[in-house]
Amino acid sequence: MASFVRKRNNEFHLCHPLIPAQEIFEATKTDDPAYELQYWRFGLMVAQQWRRRLNLPENEEWKDIIEHIAPLPTANGLYLPNATTSNAYTDDQFRRDHPSVLAAFGVLPADERIDNKVMRATFDNIMNKCNGSQRGGWDYPMMAMTAARLSQPEKAIDALMMDVQKNTYLVNGHNYPGQTPSSLSTR
Repeated sequence: MASFVRKRNNEFHLCHPLIPAQEIFEATKTDDPAYELQYWRFGLMVAQQWRRRLNLPENEEWKDIIEHIAPLPTANGLYLPNATTSNAYTDDQFRRDHPSVLAAFGVLPADERIDNKVMRATFDNIMNKCNGSQRGGWDYPMMAMTAARLSQPEKAIDALMMDVQKNTYLVNGHNYPGQTPSSLSTR
């Protein structure tokens, strides 16, 4: 993980090529995806904990990355899915995939890097303009966990109960992924 980041202007960045959880972004052009920045930092923090448990000294390179990893990209008071797509909320083509920027707050442990006000605005923007038919099944609980952490339980329930095909459950416990016969399997 430490060898993947690139240092620029005293910050560490996740640079292309990479494919973020929001897979619509081109691997050859995407830099600093928000969820991945948070996850990278969290992963290195856990690795440091493991070193301490083994009575090993902290890795100084990892410590430097943890302390100086790039902040989550923002524009117009919203967290962006990545640093290279400043029009993510004005171009609807970018609303057709996982809103993984929310996972940076709703899935990972909370930390001081995320501003609740900015995340709330980001969440509201995504929920208010949500194209549910284009989302994946795991998006709804992720959105609900973000709303819960933002102290918005009603919006958490709204996300869980969104009446769209991909937010329904099959008898095998999976979300309904599409219209192919294999998607109806009860395996």
